[in-house]
Amino acid sequence: METDHEFFWETLLTLLDEGTVIPIVGQELAVDTAGLSWHRELARLLASELRIPAEELPDDAASLNDVCSAYFRRGAIRRTEIYTRLAMLAKRLDFQPAPSLRQLASIRAFKLFVTTSFDPLLAQAIDAERYAGGTAQTEVLSFAPKATPVDLPAGARELARPVVFHLFGRLAATDSYAVTEEDLIEFFHKLHSDTIRPKRLFDELRDSNLLIIGNGFPDWLARFLIRLAKSERILAERSKYEYLVASPSPDNKSLLAFLRSFSRETQFFEAHDPATFIGELHRRWIERHPEAAATAAARPVASHDAALGAQAPTAADMLDGAIFLSYGSENRPVCDRMRETLDRAGMEVWFDRQQLQGGDAWDQKIRRNIQYCSLFVPLISREICQRREGYFRLEWRLARERMQRMASDRVFILPCLIDDSPEAATEAAREFPDIQHLRVPSGALDPAQIDRIRLHFRHAQRREIIG
Repeated sequence: METDHEFFWETLLTLLDEGTVIPIVGQELAVDTAGLSWHRELARLLASELRIPAEELPDDAASLNDVCSAYFRRGAIRRTEIYTRLAMLAKRLDFQPAPSLRQLASIRAFKLFVTTSFDPLLAQAIDAERYAGGTAQTEVLSFAPKATPVDLPAGARELARPVVFHLFGRLAATDSYAVTEEDLIEFFHKLHSDTIRPKRLFDELRDSNLLIIGNGFPDWLARFLIRLAKSERILAERSKYEYLVASPSPDNKSLLAFLRSFSRETQFFEAHDPATFIGELHRRWIERHPEAAATAAARPVASHDAALGAQAPTAADMLDGAIFLSYGSENRPVCDRMRETLDRAGMEVWFDRQQLQGGDAWDQKIRRNIQYCSLFVPLISREICQRREGYFRLEWRLARERMQRMASDRVFILPCLIDDSPEAATEAAREFPDIQHLRVPSGALDPAQIDRIRLHFRHAQRREIIG
């Protein structure tokens, strides 16, 4: 079926208005305004970081799977380091979501977005299009085989704000997201587990019409994705549709033949690339809902940092598995120094740069970050000992509560005394009894201390206890 078929467009737009279409977005839409692929650029940086020569890669547009495969062929066994390196390298990518992704995000008929990609661009695009100043208000959820089960808070139509659900994990400092095709196989396997699969999400996918767009998977992976979303045999007759939009590829010919034989409800579009398809969908939706265009025109234009989250200092920015630095405002310079040192040593570090100390959403994000960090590092000094009340004390309590659920040999809290005052030592002994502390005058970590923190950071990843 061609994309300019009026009956098709009328049907799709009617389903959108009924709130029964869920987009499943893939890596093909993770591009910037110049058309550069976020994932290809990340693969290029990783190849350089791992010193993979060009002759070991298929071409200049090598994928992350290509780079990792070349690395593993060398006999490398430190698989988990790939994910930490990627989390660090991703900081270098200052990407603005492409117009096509922002057009998709601006269609307010979509409340639930499912993504098969681990990049953050989709949530950034939604925030930029739907919220004044581009403030981060989109709820971001992700499935990870080794973490606490995560599911939708409500049905798609009852969601209070837009939700992005990362089906194959999101960017993190641990191996909790799919980078290689082998990772994808593991995720597919775990998503069929009755104990950890997001049941409410799959109920929504089963009962909705799906717009599967920009998922440039190999033929066999695309078939598994469609089967996973259907929650039943592909051949089974059903009243819902799947609209599959992908760029032209040799793999698509066999996939199209397969779908024509076994899934008449799946409409396959290859004549136009995903960006062209979205542009047409957006144009027709705006014509049908002119008030949406007026609302967008009246909304203040967000700055690059605020709207697109380019290193924006919000509580939501922490990558799962990062090191959480807890500090009082008096010790911000010391915290900055320690973060820079650990960052140079190859460890992902997070701290609350703004310390807003207000608002339920902000409070919940801080609590979430403590729940999903790998190490909790409180900075203790004479100045904060004099403060008998402060948000950092709540952070300490939340960290102690999480530690109580851990095995006795697990190192999670690493108190750091950043001056030589007896008050700081007394405070550390009272707040964190039986936990060995580090003496780090003015935040100047020595090589042995850096190695110790790195050891605990890697140990947390190897034991797969995040979450």
